[in-house]
Amino acid sequence: MNIQRNELHAVSTGRQTLEEWMYISKKIKKYTDCFHVREPLWSLEELRTAIEFLQKEGVAPEQIRLNIPEEKRSCFSGTGFHLKEAAVQKPEQSLITGWSVHSREAAREKEQAGADYLFFGHVFSTASKQDLQPRGLQQLSIVARESHLPVIAIGGITPEQVKACIRSGAAGIAVLSGLYEAADPEQQACAYSTKLNKEGK
Repeated sequence: MNIQRNELHAVSTGRQTLEEWMYISKKIKKYTDCFHVREPLWSLEELRTAIEFLQKEGVAPEQIRLNIPEEKRSCFSGTGFHLKEAAVQKPEQSLITGWSVHSREAAREKEQAGADYLFFGHVFSTASKQDLQPRGLQQLSIVARESHLPVIAIGGITPEQVKACIRSGAAGIAVLSGLYEAADPEQQACAYSTKLNKEGK
């Protein structure tokens, strides 16, 4: 499964209701390459509703990634999955599988486990991880250079920081609150997309 260059991944925050998430996702859809439903507390019915919503909006199955607890994964097929670093096994039914990693060692491990792409971060300081030191652009560059997989940068990325991430080797960026908690999500998604396009998407 090929990852396009300079992708924008929209990741849900766990702080919006299903209805709020759908409203914002519809606003940002035309600028977004991939939607990550990262909602461990949503019911199976809510998750199915989210998938059906994205499909009705014209989002391709491989552009939908579920980041949900292991015990819920077997209830879904026909989408991609995104896994935490602690996850060991790639879901057999996954159309495309990504893993979050936080080190070059983990990146190598997940590549061997069959990952199709990686999330690396958090690259910059973020309110959700105030007690953790960001990995920074240098570590992003090392992981991207050493990995044979596309590496998506995540963590505290503003539109102004997109250029630095891409020039450090990232194949795209992933954004949570920068989209789903923005004052104007559509305008913000456009800003991210514009910066990505300027880097040769």
